[in-house]
Amino acid sequence: MTVWHARDGTQSQVVSQGSAGLWFGSAWERGVWWWAAIAVAAAACAPAAAQRADSTGATALPAADGAARDFDYARALKLIEAAIRTSQPATLPRLETRRGLYAKLLQTPDIVTLARDNPNRLVGVGTTRAGRRLAGFIQLLEFGVPAYARIGNRLPARGSLRVVDEAGETVHTPAGDIAQVSIDWSPPAEEGWPWYWSMKRIILTLHSGQTISGRPAWALPISSLTVRPADDEPDLTVSVLPFLSAQHTPDDLVASVLLVGAPAEQPPGNPSEED
Repeated sequence: MTVWHARDGTQSQVVSQGSAGLWFGSAWERGVWWWAAIAVAAAACAPAAAQRADSTGATALPAADGAARDFDYARALKLIEAAIRTSQPATLPRLETRRGLYAKLLQTPDIVTLARDNPNRLVGVGTTRAGRRLAGFIQLLEFGVPAYARIGNRLPARGSLRVVDEAGETVHTPAGDIAQVSIDWSPPAEEGWPWYWSMKRIILTLHSGQTISGRPAWALPISSLTVRPADDEPDLTVSVLPFLSAQHTPDDLVASVLLVGAPAEQPPGNPSEED
């Protein structure tokens, strides 16, 4: 840079970094400024990206509910997987449970078709401890004597199940909310009571993805499942009354029942359980 001296008209050279150096400094300093600019831009974009992700997840979940109510479990499964990718930790277990339910239902297309053609009836697949499979209309599933220990198409409002959960709270669940029932059976005590097979634990998996685990709210266990494969076919029943007689095979005890269904539609303005 050249500097003119006003009094004597002489000039001299002054060493300077020039205009580029004045604003950006050395190459190393320019690199620091460059990466700082990138970091600032990324930080500014992060909230918008997160908001878009949350919006995608919020949209995927009700869409999955709708697909399940339409018995389109292939689409429901894809939408649940999309919701899982953007879900909060608190909602992740329920979404993963629903993913498992839909994957199971996709393996039973005949049962799903039967449920789609009969939306007001319980349809599902029951499995015994020995692996025997009974599929069709769930006419009656009994685990005890009280009215709250049975579900099925023969019952008013299709019945309900009542469980004392691990926190000691009694939870009453209508049949329409239940996606799967699983039973852990305990063998008879070697000495003393109970001398019969008993229900160690009952697990209710709801269509919402919620899981209720605990003991039955009734005393004496029953294991009886009646299924009608189709309207033009007779009922099939597998039944065990453990406390009445030791003359039975524990292989016939009901181990699980999978029911076709979906989360209930939420009224407008009422957030779902996963929100």
